[in-house]
Amino acid sequence: MAKQSVQPRWSIILVCTLLLTSINWLTAPAPAAACFWIWWCQPKSVGKAKGRNPDLARRDSDICKSADAPLTALVPRTNEVLKTSVAHPTFWFYLPELKPIAVTNDTTISNSKQQPEIKLKFVLQDEQHNDIYQAHFQLPETPKSGAIGLRFLTSQAALKIGKQYRWYFLVYCNDPDEIYEPAFVEGMIQRVALSADRQSQIDRATPKEQVVIYGDARLWYDTLTALDRLSSAPDNAIPQQDAPITWTNALQNFVGLPATIARKPVIGRYYVRNTE
Repeated sequence: MAKQSVQPRWSIILVCTLLLTSINWLTAPAPAAACFWIWWCQPKSVGKAKGRNPDLARRDSDICKSADAPLTALVPRTNEVLKTSVAHPTFWFYLPELKPIAVTNDTTISNSKQQPEIKLKFVLQDEQHNDIYQAHFQLPETPKSGAIGLRFLTSQAALKIGKQYRWYFLVYCNDPDEIYEPAFVEGMIQRVALSADRQSQIDRATPKEQVVIYGDARLWYDTLTALDRLSSAPDNAIPQQDAPITWTNALQNFVGLPATIARKPVIGRYYVRNTE
């Protein structure tokens, strides 16, 4: 039997034209599950907030506040650099709904009636901290909170095997001139080569099997994208008893998101391309 192709819908971003089409997609609540890959599991803590990846920084905006959870990179807390096998991986983020804060002297007042203007920026640096790629783009309208996937399809953004990179994702709110500090997250990524045997195994695998293969190989970016690909195809929904891990489980167990946030929809999957 031929293997069915499972491909969620993606939109294209032309960086200079700033055109996006948002995609609505709902994730069904997932059952609680044991942590499947121990190297990504989040430690349980009582009475204090969970820690974050020491290689991952996060900052909130000076002039806007998150309606629920803060801007979050969808990556686990781990001491090792997270890996991918592809030149152009998908970077996943939780993008919250932002509300402007009116600043009057020393007082900040939330103004929820305003619709903020949101500008996004992605920066990729090499091991010497040199900027090798930047993308500036906007959403066509203020999005509802949820996960977004960004894939940067330019030669400058192509990752080389064996190299480590630092990335930054910045969200400017009501700040077209980029005067104030934006909300941002940052992290590390490394591209690794797959053996011929493992690549052949992936090529022959079903979507569900691909998730397990990527996870066993500790390829975080590939694993999360494969989970999205699997979860977004209703005809390929995995029976509960056969699911080692689901999209929602991954965000809870590995990223450490609370269930209410992990269950929010993926609101967009975007290819980012330069127009030249």
